[in-house]
Amino acid sequence: MRRLLLAALAALWLGPASAQQSVVNFRNAVCDPTNAQNCLVPSASGQINVNDVSTPTTGTGGVTAVTVGTSSAQALAAASGNRLTMLALQNVSASASIACNLGGTAALNTAGNFQIGPGQMLTWNSTYIPQDAINCIASAASTPLTVMAK
Repeated sequence: MRRLLLAALAALWLGPASAQQSVVNFRNAVCDPTNAQNCLVPSASGQINVNDVSTPTTGTGGVTAVTVGTSSAQALAAASGNRLTMLALQNVSASASIACNLGGTAALNTAGNFQIGPGQMLTWNSTYIPQDAINCIASAASTPLTVMAK
């Protein structure tokens, strides 16, 4: 029954002619193999809400270089107008750590904050992309952070 439901949703999503050949089932998700961003993922109850399907956008995003200090400060203002469809934060430092908080005061090594180690990147590009202001703090002064918000 589940396979039949997934095949029917795939046919609706991709069109009947390509549904049989262009859909892969990955951990009970129905995905378009030409674009890994296009997946229908069932909820814990096994339901797939076709209203959750979105078409990924293409184009350029705003890339900003931010210098993060040893006190919590805003790295990205809250989204206004158009909603963000992709957000990435990259710690460019080879040695310092960065912690970021969505809408609150950032604190290193504290629950409720996203820790970004040296050279690491944190991305949101799925069904949840934060729209809050992002505040960050670093373990060393003048730590470089690259922000891409689209």
